[in-house]
Amino acid sequence: MIEQELQALDPKLPLFQVQTIEARVDDALRQERLVATGTAVGVPLALGSLRAGSSFLYGVAPSHPAILAIVLTVVTVVALAAALVPARVAARTEVWNALRSE
Repeated sequence: MIEQELQALDPKLPLFQVQTIEARVDDALRQERLVATGTAVGVPLALGSLRAGSSFLYGVAPSHPAILAIVLTVVTVVALAAALVPARVAARTEVWNALRSE
């Protein structure tokens, strides 16, 4: 509707991605909302899993710094591996093929 109104004012005006301010703000805040939701869900689950994980750790508390460092390292390696696969595929893709599919 906004695009039609603007085209009526000046038909030669190039228009791309015409949106209301509310739609732009929603798009800009989508990532922050996702992070907040993930944190709100993830922190209680992580704290709850400390109790479950403590049954596997004999003689060591789940909040021990060495255990936390090992878990952090494992999670980081898994996240990097998960990001590396699509990045390698994207790096091997010919630019013109990617642009053509857009």
